[in-house]
Amino acid sequence: KRLEDEPAVDENGDPLLDADGNQIINRGLKTDWIAQQKQIAGSFLAQTDWYIVRKSDTGIAVPDAIQHYRDDIRLTCGLREDQISQCTTTDQLAALATNSPTVYDEATGTQIPNSAPFLLTWPKAPTL
Repeated sequence: KRLEDEPAVDENGDPLLDADGNQIINRGLKTDWIAQQKQIAGSFLAQTDWYIVRKSDTGIAVPDAIQHYRDDIRLTCGLREDQISQCTTTDQLAALATNSPTVYDEATGTQIPNSAPFLLTWPKAPTL
């Protein structure tokens, strides 16, 4: 699969159109990976949505730790999307997606920060 989105064409190179006459676009890996980040962020946010509903229904404030967590999820999602968008090759995207934030340093026998690119880690949910 290609890294970038591209217009769909038939065997003659003519544009493929949808039922409304719009050009069909074949989604690239970056678009798929960005969509996945949005889904992941949505699943994290869904776990604390009840605080937002409660605030709307009763006026009881959302705990600061929960609001900060929700803000951090949105920020991290945007940064991860930016990281993915900046990839110019499939190999770069693969490395970004598979590299760990830390690596084992044999000299010290400890985990150290990875100097290779990696996707930012998602924030951990607060315990209340």
